[in-house]
Amino acid sequence: MSDALYFLENRPADKHFCLSVSFFAAHAQDNHHDQYRYKPSSEKYYQDIEIPLSATSTPQLYHSLPPFIANEKCESRVRWHWRFDTPEKYQMYMKAYYRMVTEIDLAVGEIIDRLKEQGELDNTLIIFTGDNGYFQSDYQITDKWYAYEQSIRVPLIVFAPRIPAGKRNISYKEIVLNIDIAPTLLSASGGPVPDTM
Repeated sequence: MSDALYFLENRPADKHFCLSVSFFAAHAQDNHHDQYRYKPSSEKYYQDIEIPLSATSTPQLYHSLPPFIANEKCESRVRWHWRFDTPEKYQMYMKAYYRMVTEIDLAVGEIIDRLKEQGELDNTLIIFTGDNGYFQSDYQITDKWYAYEQSIRVPLIVFAPRIPAGKRNISYKEIVLNIDIAPTLLSASGGPVPDTM
């Protein structure tokens, strides 16, 4: 995060820029007993709430999965036992996961604040996305390896100041793919989009 802010402070002010910021959060650290390792300062978040269990976290749905998933040796099931197989574990690890997501949100907020301070926010296209979804006890498994909606659906948030006010703050249900992002960036910058990428 400090590298991103350093870049914004030290980039040539008279040139366009592209900044890509990648976060390790909210990945688990599998070899650590805490799994989701948030900063101590984030402990204050989500303490007094109960995270609802997904409606898809049932033994029946687990047993409806193909046999290569619905078995106790499957890595997604093994990790489910690490993190989510009791109500207490579910609450502890989901809150830890959400604390890490909140840390990402706060970091993005710092970048946006810096762009505002520099007078660049209204000239900047911001795309926020992820590389995969996640089973959070859905089907009583975890992680990301199977082609169900929880695993393949990713966030995509676009802030584009040139979009007319009447077309902002709209949510779409259509699925996009990460292969759409590079042509979109090229098109937004006014550059040509190659036939193949």
